[in-house]
Amino acid sequence: MAHTKVLLREDVDDLGARGEIVRVRAGYARNYLLPRKLAVEATTGNVKGIEQERAALLKKEAKERSTAEAQSEQMTSHTFARAAETSGRFHCAPQTASGSYDRVKGQSGS
Repeated sequence: MAHTKVLLREDVDDLGARGEIVRVRAGYARNYLLPRKLAVEATTGNVKGIEQERAALLKKEAKERSTAEAQSEQMTSHTFARAAETSGRFHCAPQTASGSYDRVKGQSGS
């Protein structure tokens, strides 16, 4: 029974996760994994390619995470004021901290 090593490009149930090198039967690799592009032969060039893809993915995720954190920080710096409409319903309107201060200052007559 001939076996071969393949590098998984996608998660495969009961076999392994993306980026892992696994040993499978040659027929399984040739007839199922390779034609469906679930795996490639585990050559040094393919391994380096997957490592580069992984590094690029990690860099992209870090950039997205920092962007999300900045947006979260921006959202927490805003306050929300509730104002009653004539119909008795409430709606929320975004207000900045300085806008809220101006409104309170104006109501106190100072």
